[in-house]
Amino acid sequence: MKMPNICENTTDLAGHRDEPLHGKPGAATLVIGWGNDMLGDDAAGRCVAREIAERNVPDVEALDVHQLTPELALYIAKAKTVIFVDADAAAEQDAIRMERVLPAHTADRAAPGHTGRPEDLLAMAESLYGMRPEAWLIAVPVRSFEPGEALSPVTRAGIRDAVDAIENLLNDHHLKGQTV
Repeated sequence: MKMPNICENTTDLAGHRDEPLHGKPGAATLVIGWGNDMLGDDAAGRCVAREIAERNVPDVEALDVHQLTPELALYIAKAKTVIFVDADAAAEQDAIRMERVLPAHTADRAAPGHTGRPEDLLAMAESLYGMRPEAWLIAVPVRSFEPGEALSPVTRAGIRDAVDAIENLLNDHHLKGQTV
């Protein structure tokens, strides 16, 4: 049974892949969007990654994943810049939140498993591969995690704002294959 595309009609997608994007590691900029398409607004990060992938920006790789897993450390280690995108259930405003992410200190790291935090994956990339890319988190405001619900208007606007913020980072900081 094919699942409906929750991201349709949110950011004028030119097309949609029904499965996660699996690119090869090594792009200068890596965008990782994660969440659950079946839980309403929780799909926000994945929708952003899909939109970025559809734009085919040179030297930018977008991964659309269900959750952050240790296997992503290789992709992270090979990138110069990583932009993580997720739903923000704690958002107090209807605006995206963007912040720098640093690797977790050893004492702060979560145990490795099938779910993780951006700072844990950055620490893993550094400890396993000796690489520490610049990293950002873009948190998209959300209103509902109800199963089967469509994206809320707040989240739809947040997805568009997140895509714009990524494009601004790429342009303003010359992340397209250049060092920041």
